Amino acid sequence: MSFDTLIFIMITSIILVTAIIDGYYKIIHDLSWVSLVLMKLISSSFIWVVYDYLCSCIILMFMNMLTDSIGNRKMFQEGDLYFISALTTWIGLNNLDLLLGLSSITMVVTAYVMRLKKETMPMAPFLCISFFMIVTSTKECRLPESNWRPTAYETVALPTELNRLVHIIIPKK
Repeated sequence: MSFDTLIFIMITSIILVTAIIDGYYKIIHDLSWVSLVLMKLISSSFIWVVYDYLCSCIILMFMNMLTDSIGNRKMFQEGDLYFISALTTWIGLNNLDLLLGLSSITMVVTAYVMRLKKETMPMAPFLCISFFMIVTSTKECRLPESNWRPTAYETVALPTELNRLVHIIIPKK
């Protein structure tokens, strides 16, 4: 089993356990998001992990301040904020809007289907679904080289290149 496979299994289990615990008890334990960030630090560049985490925290805190000032209600609880930031370290800051959009859509659809009125819903199960949708959709589906050339590319182009060089070195009379 490779290192990447082991990391993926650990991430999946942490995210699923966090979603289940949040679904039942409406709480996200600090160990879940801390372990996600630490595993990303082990497998990636320190600077980019910290950058993604801090930038997403700042964006989410700003969104919380904005919704709190407008509607006197925070958009994210503290555990949700840190969990979203930890997921962002894995999918990249550029997919934060996609993560929030997909999880919001699945929450609204679920609330409509289940006819929930004023109940608060845990966010981690929907973040989990959205995270796996993003991860599976951005996976490479092509081989690394999509522009297939002849196997001996240089030898196929060699006669043309030689003809050009001959005319440059030995001018025609």
